[in-house]
Amino acid sequence: MFSVIGGLALLVTVTGSTPARQESTGPAAAVAAFYKAYRAKPFSGLPHRAELTSVSKYLSRDLIKALRLAGVRQAGCIKAHPDDKGPWVEGDLFTSNFEGQTEARPAVAADSVGRARVAVTFGYTEQGKTFNWKDEVILVKEAGRWVIDDVHYRETNGSFTSGYGKSLRASLADKGC
Repeated sequence: MFSVIGGLALLVTVTGSTPARQESTGPAAAVAAFYKAYRAKPFSGLPHRAELTSVSKYLSRDLIKALRLAGVRQAGCIKAHPDDKGPWVEGDLFTSNFEGQTEARPAVAADSVGRARVAVTFGYTEQGKTFNWKDEVILVKEAGRWVIDDVHYRETNGSFTSGYGKSLRASLADKGC
């Protein structure tokens, strides 16, 4: 039989603050923080300068560069074809659902040195009905922090996809108008 003090010491040892601190800076926590910030100030299509600034701390340098280059291509397409809607003008780039998400639940990450994959269960509620799906967020470690480098769209239902293909990076690399 152990004393109350001994039992409290065991509880502190088992549930101590170190694992919680580590988890709060891990890949799943980084994904949760991004989608929380994104949900607070959502945007449609490619982010404009202020929008990109608001989420850039969650994104890799390479993904930020790809978003900026896509913006240049988008402007060129709109200029070349003013009567057409340019690429990446609307829709959610960061999920499979064109309308975006109203909740994101990241699962435990599978990571290796400097890279991680986080499965995310998303929900989107409209008119009291919730649709759920899963995507996969790819992260890299930069300057000691986990940041988003890609989103692999996993929704295959087809009825509510974003229309951006297999992944965010692949969509941004598409050079067509």
